[in-house]
Amino acid sequence: MGKKIFTIIILLMFSLNNCVLASETSPKHPKLWKLQWDMQEITNDGKSYKLSEGSHKTTVGIIDSGIKKDHPDLKMNVQGAKNFVPKGGINGKEKYETGKINQTDDLTGHGTAVAGQVAANGYMKGVAPNVGIKSYRAFSGRGISKTEWICNAIKSAADDNVDVINISSGEYLINGSKKHGRKTDNQDQKDIAKYQKAISYAYKKGSIIVASYGNDSINIDNSAKFKEKYSQLNKNIKFNSSIIDAPAQLDHVIGVASTNKKNSISHFTNYSDNIDIFAPGADDLLLLKYGKDFYNNKMQTREQLLTTSVNGHYMYSYGNSLSTPKVSGTLALIIEKYNYKDSPTKSIEHLKKYGYDNYKDIHSKKNINVLNTYRALSRNGGL
Repeated sequence: MGKKIFTIIILLMFSLNNCVLASETSPKHPKLWKLQWDMQEITNDGKSYKLSEGSHKTTVGIIDSGIKKDHPDLKMNVQGAKNFVPKGGINGKEKYETGKINQTDDLTGHGTAVAGQVAANGYMKGVAPNVGIKSYRAFSGRGISKTEWICNAIKSAADDNVDVINISSGEYLINGSKKHGRKTDNQDQKDIAKYQKAISYAYKKGSIIVASYGNDSINIDNSAKFKEKYSQLNKNIKFNSSIIDAPAQLDHVIGVASTNKKNSISHFTNYSDNIDIFAPGADDLLLLKYGKDFYNNKMQTREQLLTTSVNGHYMYSYGNSLSTPKVSGTLALIIEKYNYKDSPTKSIEHLKKYGYDNYKDIHSKKNINVLNTYRALSRNGGL
């Protein structure tokens, strides 16, 4: 069964010629820094960069649609790329998919956008601008993957000694059998087992998995609402078992949800009382409210965030896909600064103990832990 990326909607691509750069430039920060409200927030206006920007001794593996390896803000940090999409892609219908290990171009833009949040270092800055990144292309040109491809990429990244594995995608899986018409199967349960086996393998090899929750505004603690939403997305499927937001909810995975400019839970994000950590992923409220006028009035800067685009420039977007790599990059910095190489348990404990600010969500009135990279790196010693 094919699996779709939890999409970050590409709303606007623009070149530097279309940006007002004169007022944005400072000797301390890159030219687009004043547009990066999210990075300002988690780095304490760039102060975390003085503590650590990382190096190529530490690597984040990005399992996604590929990366534009020659993007001017990324090319200095790309340390390798592999393809895991087989010949023909999904069901043999994608003729442009050759299956060759070196077919690593990003055909959707998703992976390039994710990479910018980790390690952009040019006109804009990622959270870890000198950390190495490796691309594991597991999504076809249609933005679709299969669990097997993702798991193969996870194991390969672990074998490559990647420190952090970022998965800005996921799928809803039934933890039991399901019925579609007259056919009953337990394929989802098998896929959950495949994920957990690959994740456990990576964890034992010393790699940390960071994955995004879905973008469907679901309280996943409310099983009735979760099942209702699943049924809306998957017509004519009947089941009685629980649903897993995979791989974010699995063991040995740091699951990430999104906050907006107000440090509150984003409208689009799935949420739970058991979310490991939140990070800025922007919001879609103004887009939903104003529709086409959102674009006509250039309202992107009011709620969305900036990242690298596959055309070699930059774009505004939103989604858990963009909150997750901030956590991945921060973990890479923690690993390098505190000498936690091959010690995922220590790295995760450090993040959960020191790497966040506590805010009260304005809607639910509940406290949430929001990523603070500066705090994570400010401690003089480790655990």
